[in-house]
Amino acid sequence: MIIASLKAGLRRAWAAKRVVLIYFLANLFCGMVLALPLRRLLDSTISNTTLGGTLGGRIDMNFLADLIFNHKDFFTTWRGLVIIVPAFYLLVNIFLSGGALSVLSSQEKYSTVHFWSGAAKYFGRFLRLWLMALPVFGIFFFIMFLEEGITRLFFGADPYQYVTYWARWVRMALFGGAALLSYMFFDYARIYSVLRDEPRMRFAWRHGLKFLFENLHKTLWLAVGLGLMGIIGMVVYNFFADRLIAANSWVLLLLFLLQQAFILFRMFMKVATFFAQTNFYQSVEIAPLTPPMSDVANDIAEGAAI
Repeated sequence: MIIASLKAGLRRAWAAKRVVLIYFLANLFCGMVLALPLRRLLDSTISNTTLGGTLGGRIDMNFLADLIFNHKDFFTTWRGLVIIVPAFYLLVNIFLSGGALSVLSSQEKYSTVHFWSGAAKYFGRFLRLWLMALPVFGIFFFIMFLEEGITRLFFGADPYQYVTYWARWVRMALFGGAALLSYMFFDYARIYSVLRDEPRMRFAWRHGLKFLFENLHKTLWLAVGLGLMGIIGMVVYNFFADRLIAANSWVLLLLFLLQQAFILFRMFMKVATFFAQTNFYQSVEIAPLTPPMSDVANDIAEGAAI
C-alpha cells in the first residue's frame, strides 16, 4: 500500500506538470520580493569594488555584519518584508492547495477552470481549518519541551556538557517530529474535506486527527519515504552547489539555474506528497464517503442546515 501510494504520487505529479509549475512560479515570486531589494543594496555598495569577487563562495560573516551595521534603516524595513512575505506565501499555499487537491483527487486531466475554481472554492474552508488546527500544532510542538524537563529531572539544573549536547539533538528530532505530525494532520484533514466536499471544517479537523492516529505507522512510513526522496535531492544539489563557488558570471549563472532546478524539484515533491497521501487515504477509506450518523445527529441538535 505504501509503495503503491508513493508510485501513484510520483506518477500523477509528473502528469500534473502545470500544477508543479504554478507552485514554482508562486515560490519564485515570493523569493524575488525578498531578494530584489537586497540585490539593489549590494549593487550600490560593492558593484564598483573588488569585494564582490570574494563573495562568489561562502558568505563572509564580517562583511555581512558590517553591511547590517551600516545600513540599519534598510534592514529595519527588510525585516518587515521577512515577516509579511512568508505570511503571504502561507496564504498562497493554502489557496493553491485547494486547486491541487481538486485536480489530484479526481481522475480528470488538469484543466485551468478545474484548478482555479477548486482553489477559490476551498480557500475559505482551508483557512478556517488552519486557524482551527493551531491548538493542535501547539500541542505537537510542546512535545519538544519535554526534553528539557526530562533532562532536569534526571541530571539536574546543570547537566554535563555531553548530556546537553545530546539533549539538543533530541530536541531537534522532537521538533522535526512535531512539524511532520502537524503537516500530516493538516493534509489529511484537507483531503477529507475535498473528497467528501465537506464544508464543515470541524468535521474535517476531527477526521484528519482521527485518521492520522488510527493509521499512524502507515502514514509515518509514507511520510518517511517521501522525505527520503527529498533528502536525496538535497544531497545531490549540495554536492554540485558546493563546487560552484568561483566568482565568475557563468559559474554564478549555472549556480542560479541549479538552485531553480532544486526549487522545482521541491515543488514537484510537494505535489507528489499531496497525491500520494490522497491515494493512500482512498485506499484506506473504502467505506462510502458519507458523513457518519453521529455527525448528522450533532447538526440536527445544533439546528444546523443539513
